[in-house]
Amino acid sequence: LHVRSNDESVTYTVVDQIMEFLRPITSVVDETHGFHYEQGRAIIDFVDGTENPVGQEAVEWGVIGDEDPEFTNGSYAFAPKYEHDLNAWR
Repeated sequence: LHVRSNDESVTYTVVDQIMEFLRPITSVVDETHGFHYEQGRAIIDFVDGTENPVGQEAVEWGVIGDEDPEFTNGSYAFAPKYEHDLNAWR
């Protein structure tokens, strides 16, 4: 489940309502909270996402095609987690 909002209280409410429905059949394994950092920069200060495709190219990269018929027109979410030594970057 991936929920995004510019208002954290909206995010909380949406997730709470969805989990009310899913709670009997699932459990939370991991929960990650994110935030928008200074003009889209990564926490270690480089500009993130500059290589991301846009428009039709983004669709070609991000939407599942005929290669996986069970999930055609779907997409996958991949959320890597990194542990940074922030003092080393200062």
